[in-house]
Amino acid sequence: MKVSHIVMTAAALGAALGTSALAQTTSQAAARQSTGLPVSIQKDNRFLILSEAGIARAFQNAATRPDAVFVTRDRKVTISLEYRNSALRPNEITALLTQYPSVLRRQLPGIKTLNADIVRAGGNQWAQFVMTLPGKNGAERRLEQLMTSVGNRPMVVTIDSTTEGYKANETAVRNLVNSIQVIR
Repeated sequence: MKVSHIVMTAAALGAALGTSALAQTTSQAAARQSTGLPVSIQKDNRFLILSEAGIARAFQNAATRPDAVFVTRDRKVTISLEYRNSALRPNEITALLTQYPSVLRRQLPGIKTLNADIVRAGGNQWAQFVMTLPGKNGAERRLEQLMTSVGNRPMVVTIDSTTEGYKANETAVRNLVNSIQVIR
């Protein structure tokens, strides 16, 4: 199973790309945000969206590039979405709780804590993995991955921030994640 390599924090994205690569969601006329993915996301003015060119510049390796990236306005939290080409059936989501942590520990050395659970968000069942890792300048890093099956393929949502950045934006992040609806 491919592990997401989306580890660029929102602050790093903002610094690397400047505001020109960010498109404000307020410019969208529709109430739901179009991502080109088989999901819809409720529009939220607390987030900016990285443009396709911005995503390509920030994630130069096309093999690990996310399909959509949301950044909080304070640039402290990055939420990225990937629709992977591998297989994941709905009945396999719970099996991820025992299989995926070992993959994460191999790919992300230095994990301090790792909690795995099944959650419901946006009417879907998700495998949730919440990790803390050492960060830069003594700031602890919080990384969360949510996985569900959409069309028998994994939809992965990655939330990356410092623990303090997440706390400051937790309500907005949870609202955005809970608004993700599979388009049937």
